[in-house]
Amino acid sequence: MLPPDMAAGGKDSSAITDEKWNDGDADCVLVSWDQVRFHVPKYHLQSASVGFRSTLETATCSGTTPELHLTDPDCESSKIVRQFLNLTDGSWSPPSHKPDYDSLENLLRFTDKWDCPSARRTVLQSLYAHYRPHESSADMRPFVLAARYGEVEICTEAFNYVDHTWRIKEGPPSTEVQSKFSILDPKGWSLDLHCRMPPVYTWALLRLMEPYSAQVQPTRKEIPDLKRRFRKLVELGNKELSPNHTESLDSASSVNLPAKEGEGLSFYVDGVL
Repeated sequence: MLPPDMAAGGKDSSAITDEKWNDGDADCVLVSWDQVRFHVPKYHLQSASVGFRSTLETATCSGTTPELHLTDPDCESSKIVRQFLNLTDGSWSPPSHKPDYDSLENLLRFTDKWDCPSARRTVLQSLYAHYRPHESSADMRPFVLAARYGEVEICTEAFNYVDHTWRIKEGPPSTEVQSKFSILDPKGWSLDLHCRMPPVYTWALLRLMEPYSAQVQPTRKEIPDLKRRFRKLVELGNKELSPNHTESLDSASSVNLPAKEGEGLSFYVDGVL
């Protein structure tokens, strides 16, 4: 991690001060990429972030009041810094209506850059609340974000909607989804959704959803079994990509998944018992 530019004391005349984080007696100042100053008690940063702790310890040794200038236009804007600081004092609450997934993703990037495990966990846990009936590929973003951070259990929450199909089909080629497919069936996904999804998770869903189509979707009775098989497939996929994997995905086992009550479908999923 590269440290931010650091200055002692001096105030940047082009920067404005945040309305909440404006205590002039605070012993640290963060200046966001878009020139908003946040006056912050150092203990907030040091307790929440390994990266800030290391940076501030260096500044403290020099005997100066640290002023940290953040430089990333995406994940260190005033909007993201403000959300992070609200996480540190417990006042952050996830958006409940029309979540801004780009902001959530940038907030996660900030917690990665500055090594903030507790804040990252809080943001990832908030994704549970964002699952909803799906109208467009954007509504799969909670799944995508959880997948990018390897949060299999958060991803499995989406299987509670596995019997839902896309409600709309129209749109530009990059975002067009195919109606009547399960929202978890990659055969119906948009190009944009395919590009966003980590490959192991796409692979796992392709194998899992192989017997289904626009005419035959999973049922709610199958949800527990689908969740179990999905976890196993992701585990096997990650093992296959690891340098020291010993279990090959070429060994196929038969899996019976009923598509409808009274009807069974036999198919092969590599390595899943």
